[in-house]
Amino acid sequence: MATANQAATNVAVDPSLQRNVDAFCAQLDTLLTAHSGKYVVFANSQLVKVCDSLSSAMTLGYAQFTDDSFLVQRVEPLRKQIDFHATCRV
Repeated sequence: MATANQAATNVAVDPSLQRNVDAFCAQLDTLLTAHSGKYVVFANSQLVKVCDSLSSAMTLGYAQFTDDSFLVQRVEPLRKQIDFHATCRV
């Protein structure tokens, strides 16, 4: 399984996002067993909530973390390439 550092090779990532990615990767085996296919919200390197949909996970993240320092990730095995998407509020 790829580690967070391997997944983020050659990518400039915000340190708080990287900590959340690292926390997700560290818990991935357990998450796959219990929540495969669901969406998780991580903030401050902690699992905040498991959600049934991307929409509910994003809504929760934006409602609770106004500084946008959270990660929403689908619980699935890591691929060799991970796509990161960032949003900007105006």
